[in-house]
Amino acid sequence: IKIAELKLKELPFDIRTLNILAFSYLQKDDNLRSAQYKFKKEMLVKAILSTGNGKSEQSAYHVIDPNHERDILSELGLKFAASTNQANALCDYLVVHPNEKNIRGIYFDVSRLLKVRIERQRN
Repeated sequence: IKIAELKLKELPFDIRTLNILAFSYLQKDDNLRSAQYKFKKEMLVKAILSTGNGKSEQSAYHVIDPNHERDILSELGLKFAASTNQANALCDYLVVHPNEKNIRGIYFDVSRLLKVRIERQRN
């Protein structure tokens, strides 16, 4: 728990760490802290899902961390199969395994992530 909390201080929008902490506190019967971390994770996922529907480059989900792409796939009940170069430089397209929703892949807008990296390189 201590390591996960330290990681969360460094990366406050890490969905996996929020999930780990929610589960860990639940195992320790600390339902209040578990619920707090679960709520934070759910709000972060909802925020990402509210940015689009992932069906096209124009309606891609906006992410600020590359790990969010696979986290969102998991939240949607989809399993990652492959990345492709089908999308443009500001958008990733992740192919998913066959599923009952008949979704072949999801688009993610990574433009904000790229802008931050470019700004960091300039400074």
